[in-house]
Amino acid sequence: MNMTQSLAMVEAKVEKVLAQLEGLKNENTALAAENGELRRELARVRKGLDIVKAHQADQSYALKSKLVAVMERVRELESLGL
Repeated sequence: MNMTQSLAMVEAKVEKVLAQLEGLKNENTALAAENGELRRELARVRKGLDIVKAHQADQSYALKSKLVAVMERVRELESLGL
């Protein structure tokens, strides 16, 4: 193999590597965009979960308060002999 052929072969390999590099850069850009979308979706889901948890805590507190009130009323009625 002569020098010209060797250079041509090296150039072809370099071009192939550069093309692969460009493809990887494009893939990386697409994955970074998808990652950003997924992070935003995760943030929305977490916010929704926090809202649900807060609502459940409010409901639990309201139910507990009602139960305490009923139990107090039962004790009052028992103390009156009813």
